[in-house]
Amino acid sequence: MRTKSLSSYLIEGLSKEDSFSLFVKSAFEEGEEKKYPQLLEIGREMVERCGGIPLAVKTLGSSLFSRVDRKGWESVRDNWIWNLPQNENGILPALQLSYDQLPSYLKPCFACFSLYENSEISSLDVTMFWVALGFLPFPKKSETINDVANQFFRELMSRSFLTDFVDYGHFFTFKLHDLVRELAAYVSKGECQVIDSHNRQIFEHAQHLRITQNNFLEHAIVPLGLRTIIFPEKATNETFLYSLLSRCKYLRVLGLELQELPKGISKLINLRQLHITIKQPHFPEKEIAKLELQFFDCDELKSLSERIQLSSLKTLALDGCGKLKSLSFHVIINLESLVIENCGMLDLSMGIGNQIPDLRLKLLKLASLQQLVTLPQWLQGSVNTLHSLVISDCKNLKELPEWLSTMVCLEVLEIEDCPKLLSLPDNMHLITNLKHLEIKGCPELCKRLQMEVGVGTKYHT
Repeated sequence: MRTKSLSSYLIEGLSKEDSFSLFVKSAFEEGEEKKYPQLLEIGREMVERCGGIPLAVKTLGSSLFSRVDRKGWESVRDNWIWNLPQNENGILPALQLSYDQLPSYLKPCFACFSLYENSEISSLDVTMFWVALGFLPFPKKSETINDVANQFFRELMSRSFLTDFVDYGHFFTFKLHDLVRELAAYVSKGECQVIDSHNRQIFEHAQHLRITQNNFLEHAIVPLGLRTIIFPEKATNETFLYSLLSRCKYLRVLGLELQELPKGISKLINLRQLHITIKQPHFPEKEIAKLELQFFDCDELKSLSERIQLSSLKTLALDGCGKLKSLSFHVIINLESLVIENCGMLDLSMGIGNQIPDLRLKLLKLASLQQLVTLPQWLQGSVNTLHSLVISDCKNLKELPEWLSTMVCLEVLEIEDCPKLLSLPDNMHLITNLKHLEIKGCPELCKRLQMEVGVGTKYHT
């Protein structure tokens, strides 16, 4: 499958020739269009209906990439959707046609994009959302669920639905054009809803909700079949929340910020993804120990009890847990992705000690950890699995251990704003799978490496 570097498309009218040129670049490999003059003729007719809108032209062309059968192109050209005025549903016909040509397994995944805000999106978050809702097929023996999801992302990217797409190896970041988000909302047919000042009524058949403000919840009637609800920050409407927990037995994704985790959460036996910000000093293990969570995103946590056996946990994100001092072995044993940010008191060498357990980590991101001086010994347990290592804003990081060069699967290494880091391990050349090495905000280290710049390597002072 081809990959592309995408940038945002402004809604500015292109000339007919510029539109056609963009279409050709999207629909054909370079020079291949000369073999298919009949397809070019059909393509020109369709491009004229795109109104010079770059995103429409690009997406339409990408949806036809590698298809060279004339009948297939004619069926797109002659589709009745072209006859709909845009203002009837607000959706550009070219985008609607591109969506219609998605494989059936991608369509529910795409519809969920309507819930995301206009900002950078991590594939890790979306992957766990898809997993929680059962949208991803079971991986083959040689694959992980992340591999399956990444195939989906690459396919959506190749069709130009995702912009500002950055590939970090084990995960991606991307953005969504407003028109793409509107298309996702339209094709979800009311199953995915954002409740805001313009839209306060929850549809009877809604299954996935994102609520932007607390005062929209006072008189809301929540459908019994609701599977996702993402609350705004500081969700203070406890009456609505308790009503929700007692009413929505099939909830699979929940995001909320409260002083304490509500007791009724233990009854949500179908819950698979939980994003929480709580003020409790210790995690309420009785409320969560029996849940089969697959994703856990907690802020301001002080401790994780060893009595909580989250055996299904694959991704753990800890952000802003300013009083969390250590991690214990049981927390990380089954993880594939671990993200730790803004945990000023966390000492990663504590709790697990110098044990080197067998781990499954593929992604590790460490950011704004003031206690981090070197990488913890236990990370060696991921020597055969770790694909991506990202270290950012760790002001006291002084060295990377020599054993880092034994990470045979490491493909991505990014180090940013670690001013005390002076050198890399001597045997970095042994990491033969390393494809992307980026270092910035490390002035002394960059000076030492200026003579060793290689392919796929970026150094910034």
